[in-house]
Amino acid sequence: MATLVESQRRPDSRSGASASERVCAISMLAALLYVLGLSGWALEREWVVLRLQEAAGSAGAVPGLQALGEIDRRLAICGDGCPARASAAASAAKLALASRAAGAERRRLLGEAEALTRDALRAEPVSAEDWARLALVRHEAEDKRVGRDVLDDLKLSYGAAPFSREASAWRVGFCLRHWGALDRGLRDRALDELVWLGRIDAPLAEKLSHVASDPAAQLAVDLRLRPSDRGSP
Repeated sequence: MATLVESQRRPDSRSGASASERVCAISMLAALLYVLGLSGWALEREWVVLRLQEAAGSAGAVPGLQALGEIDRRLAICGDGCPARASAAASAAKLALASRAAGAERRRLLGEAEALTRDALRAEPVSAEDWARLALVRHEAEDKRVGRDVLDDLKLSYGAAPFSREASAWRVGFCLRHWGALDRGLRDRALDELVWLGRIDAPLAEKLSHVASDPAAQLAVDLRLRPSDRGSP
């Protein structure tokens, strides 16, 4: 009888252990599903970034309304959770569309491009490319006037990265074309970047070295780009 009673108690013990194991398994499954959900959301956001970058690259070849609709649909997917790269890509795309628009439509697109660039900068304040794009957007919005705000944005761009493969062409070209509006600091930064660019992309640096219309700017370029600097490793 004692043996029978003991044998009858054992299932109760095993049943208690199984219940604990089930709780643990359910918790682990819930955690796994949570991680997978986060991974799925991250992948979806990366997909949005890639599609927006694609839209920015093709904005000049796609009909304006079609391109704009595609950009806005992609932005709506990630909503307030869009990463900085998504905002930056959408801003670049709307800036490209603004270059093909006129009047109120152009102003609207430039305003949206500025807002998106500021969204990207709130997430990543030290981004040379985003500060440079903000300078370009504001320059375009102000009818290509070189205002203090544009120069301040350009300085912040150089402060974030004195040499930038993505921003160098626009920064150097802008500085050489508006030499008279720059202070000594911006002039030196542009020339330093031009020399640096000549070491990694000599054809582009050579092209940029001839965009200046100001004789003083061209002289400064010629003095800095000695033969030993052109294309040297």
